[in-house]
Amino acid sequence: QVVNYLDRYLSEKFDSEKIRKYLHDHAVSYDISENTDRLTIDFKLKFKNEEYIFSSEELYGMLFRYIKFITEKFVGQRVDEVYVSVPSSWGYKKRHALFQSVKLAGLSLIGTPTQNTAAAVHFYTDKNFNDTQNYIFYTIGSTYTQASLVSFQNQFTTVNNKTIETKHINVIAEVCDDH
Repeated sequence: QVVNYLDRYLSEKFDSEKIRKYLHDHAVSYDISENTDRLTIDFKLKFKNEEYIFSSEELYGMLFRYIKFITEKFVGQRVDEVYVSVPSSWGYKKRHALFQSVKLAGLSLIGTPTQNTAAAVHFYTDKNFNDTQNYIFYTIGSTYTQASLVSFQNQFTTVNNKTIETKHINVIAEVCDDH
């Protein structure tokens, strides 16, 4: 079984209005129940005719463990640390739940930049600007839309007859619509 849109359930309370509306609006192929200790959502899944109960953090941890396995096979060396980009609407609770999930996979989470910030950093790696440049990065997905206004500036300083370039990125504003 596959849990669709697992990120929607991460760190959410079982009785939250968001979850009730989401379950009402989308067909789900798995049973959920309330974790009475944490008041969050547990997933009841079947594997080889046996039932298992997992939290969203545990399922995310399994996903990261698989990603770790595939990455190590591809690069031929051990992977211990990760950066994970997240939607700009994610607050502390979701980021902390993600941290716990990554830890379950045996990885160390170094940072959680927003998706558009990560795209901006990647965009800027091979660019040089003589003056300040502003760009809008946006993500339009099936479940949310987000936009970020980002400013880029290169600064050049001379030390001991050697020119040193410093790249500055400033995220001026971010907005996200989860609907």
